[in-house]
Amino acid sequence: GNPTPFAVCFTLGNLLSLGSMCFLVGPMRQFRNLMSGRRALPATVYITMMLCTLFVAFTSDLTHLERVVLIIGCLALQCIALAWYVLSYIPFGQSHLY
Repeated sequence: GNPTPFAVCFTLGNLLSLGSMCFLVGPMRQFRNLMSGRRALPATVYITMMLCTLFVAFTSDLTHLERVVLIIGCLALQCIALAWYVLSYIPFGQSHLY
């Protein structure tokens, strides 16, 4: 099958969830929360993987097999980065990761 529609919808859903937090707490406070202390690296990786997923999904220079493999890899890394980011909000949540 074609994983591109799923990858785009999944990534847009994640972007919308970040956007909803901007709506709830304000964009500047959300940005400060994203880039504070131990959250900076997980947030950067998470946002980078979302952008990479969209880039791979919309790149036309790839064969079908290359696109499928790269999208699955990007989605897996995106989920891992999301879990890492969520753990940064739990007290001592990242203590076992380092």
